[in-house]
Amino acid sequence: MALASIPIPSPGSILEIGLLAISAALILRVVYNLYFHPLSKYHGPWYAASFSLVHALISVMKYEPEWMLWLSKQYGTDKPIRVAPTLLLFPQSAALKDIYWDPKCNNKSMFYGTGSLGPPHLFSTLDGNVHKSLRKALGGPQWSIGGLKNNWEPRFDSHIQLFISRMSDFARNNEPVVLSDKVAEFAADIMTMVSFTDPWGFVTNSRDERNMLASWRRGLFSFGFVNRFRWLRDRVTRVWWGHFFLPSTSDDVGMGYLMAQADRQVSERERRMEEEAFTQEKPDFMQL
Repeated sequence: MALASIPIPSPGSILEIGLLAISAALILRVVYNLYFHPLSKYHGPWYAASFSLVHALISVMKYEPEWMLWLSKQYGTDKPIRVAPTLLLFPQSAALKDIYWDPKCNNKSMFYGTGSLGPPHLFSTLDGNVHKSLRKALGGPQWSIGGLKNNWEPRFDSHIQLFISRMSDFARNNEPVVLSDKVAEFAADIMTMVSFTDPWGFVTNSRDERNMLASWRRGLFSFGFVNRFRWLRDRVTRVWWGHFFLPSTSDDVGMGYLMAQADRQVSERERRMEEEAFTQEKPDFMQL
């Protein structure tokens, strides 16, 4: 009888309670970020310092350069400007010594580690010590001016001649082309050449192989929005279904295919090195 006498809240009341709870949580978040957060001592727009969503939206709307220029004019360049709850803008080159003041702090943030840019590489390596070893390998003798001239310059020259030949064919046949797309295809061939020894045929076949470039362009939205919106970056992409938002090695196109090829090449080379004492005559990026 006592339980039956307890009034059941109406759907409207439940909705009001939910809205009040959300509003209270947002207000508490604003108060914490503006007054109690470790970065609260830095000046900047309150809306950006309160929510990372603001910076994410400005980025995908392609207003980020103009916005940061406006901030530097509004707040000056003598001190860092807070552009997100956990992000500072240093609007002058002299601030490099303030950024890299302690080697222990030289780890990259999770902004670079979501996986939206494909397989792990130098740019997406977070640990400072690992990044240092990769930089050292990239600066080895095989990538010096002499090494590039002896090992790669003839191949680059040959590919440039191939590109000129393909463009001449288009001109001879009076076929319209988008020059920026063709230059991007040439650049993609050079990158696959130095990464996997052989180019993937962007120039030879005059097409976007495996939709690599289109996938990269589509991924820029994810990189710009998800990496700046901390709730998506730190919560959604970390749960079991978060991998649906990221490229996979089972993909036949795009960054997922690139990841699969990188894994396959590394496994094959490790096998040949162990069984056949294989050595790469002209080391590429995969050999680092």
